[in-house]
Amino acid sequence: MVINRVRTAHIHCEAMTHAYVTQMQDGCNAARSDAIKRIKEHTISYLASGRMPIKVDPQVKHKVLRGLTDHDIGRLLIPAEDLEDWDADRDAYIYRSR
Repeated sequence: MVINRVRTAHIHCEAMTHAYVTQMQDGCNAARSDAIKRIKEHTISYLASGRMPIKVDPQVKHKVLRGLTDHDIGRLLIPAEDLEDWDADRDAYIYRSR
């Protein structure tokens, strides 16, 4: 009888521990996702400060449409000494850098 109570308590404790760990992991994942989103927004604002403002659509689903593919974001990503080459012919610059 005592052994059964101990087993039941142990199983109950394991279930509570699993639920607690799952909740903590879900909370950590949500916080990390939110923090990364804010970092991206602030980074773009910081990089663009002092320049002509750029508009970035945060709802763009495909990352292929960002980065060097986007003219304004590409200008922020390349080294400053390459800006003249970029402005002269962006496609040629991207082709050479691959």
